[in-house]
Amino acid sequence: MVIKVLTICLTLLVLGVLVAIVSVDFVTGFMLVLMAVGALFMSLIPAMTNPRYMWVEPPTVFAISIFIGYYCKTLYVLGGYGSNPIVTSTLMLNEHPSELLYGGLLLTLGITCLITGYQLQKGKFTVPVRVREYSISRRKVLTWSAIFIAIGYFFFILFASGFSVSLSNPESLSAKRFKGVGVTPSDRLSSSSYLYYRISQVAKAPLYVLFFLIVAKQARLASPVGLLFLLSAFHMFALAIFTSNKSDVLITAFDLVLIGYLVMGRLLSLRVYVLGAIALYSMSLVASIRSRGAFDSYSFFDKIFANRYFFEITKSSHIINSVPGQVEYAFGQSFVAWMNLFLPKSVEFSNDYFTNMGFYLARNVFGLFNSGVPPGIVAELYMNFSLVGVVAGMFLYGMLLRVMHRTLAAHFNSPFIVVVYVLIMIRFSAFLINNSFNVAMLKSCGDSILVVLFLLLVGESGKQLKARRRHVRRRRSVVAR
Repeated sequence: MVIKVLTICLTLLVLGVLVAIVSVDFVTGFMLVLMAVGALFMSLIPAMTNPRYMWVEPPTVFAISIFIGYYCKTLYVLGGYGSNPIVTSTLMLNEHPSELLYGGLLLTLGITCLITGYQLQKGKFTVPVRVREYSISRRKVLTWSAIFIAIGYFFFILFASGFSVSLSNPESLSAKRFKGVGVTPSDRLSSSSYLYYRISQVAKAPLYVLFFLIVAKQARLASPVGLLFLLSAFHMFALAIFTSNKSDVLITAFDLVLIGYLVMGRLLSLRVYVLGAIALYSMSLVASIRSRGAFDSYSFFDKIFANRYFFEITKSSHIINSVPGQVEYAFGQSFVAWMNLFLPKSVEFSNDYFTNMGFYLARNVFGLFNSGVPPGIVAELYMNFSLVGVVAGMFLYGMLLRVMHRTLAAHFNSPFIVVVYVLIMIRFSAFLINNSFNVAMLKSCGDSILVVLFLLLVGESGKQLKARRRHVRRRRSVVAR
């Protein structure tokens, strides 16, 4: 494994050097590529040093995000700066690539601290968790899935009917986004429409359990369970298209891949990934129609990298370089902004900086007034506690991830723990890489609560299982007589 990782990293380094040679500044390009490859190498250390490493552990999420958002984005910027206006103006804000050096250094330092904390926590310490016997009732799954999906479709129709969408006017697809100066998350949707939108998301709750039954070979795709799974997946896909939320589809697809890996011990078949790629490409076609062909003018690499997703270097660097000055230190308050939901108005953190950080950064750093730009974990730690925050925060987060993984991994034989692990551990890490802590908490908890509720509704406890087994034994004894 060590040889494979070293070979991959050296290959990526050589490729990056070749791109740096043709860039506007070779020294800057080389340093950026070196730091990106270094960050990727650090994220793969747990896989190299642990023979029993599971590819569903949190470092895998960081490795994938680093490769796309840090390494590939660095090559994209170096190759397109000066000739591609998307790179020069949109991503780099007309600044020289050397402005990325300090941000890149902190990203690599942050990953180094996180992996160090993850590796140092090699003891047997776990959080005491008592997992009761749990089994999924097929009858309950069918009943509650039908109810949740029906409610989801009903409120989706109510939500969609509140907007004037016309096929003759593709731009009307974006009308629901309520773009405008001064727009905040609470203003994006009218109160009733937002309520319909949130309730319609209950149709997604059965998706994970239904998928678990299929990959565990407790049900076939050509069965009532499979039909309900397809209905739930189609609802999620349609809602994502209507709300221009491709990231939700990507993260959910990643969730399902991890659940399949934990259940089967291997990755899903190639056909599944082909279908997923077709679905994502279909969403890109919708974006093209919405923008009346503007999307078609993008190159292949523009369509992939002209964004600020994943462990992104340009966004993180611009934010870090703006502190202090355009952006003031938060001194930890951004990490408790999610508590506003549970606090009275008189004591909540009402400052826009804390509650709508993405919009605050978009206005003050990127000059955007129609959307938000969340900071990501490294930039947010720097915004709160400067360099000390990055070092200490990522180190402690790495230790916490290792403890939580070890605690839950001991109970992967329970379908309840498998789904909860993917939704809480992995999904939270994925959100935290690209969003603020506040958004990661609310999104991961919001999605998890619905699924956990569904799991409780369709599950059978140890007492119920014992009672059912006794009933079956009595029936068999009667038949034998």
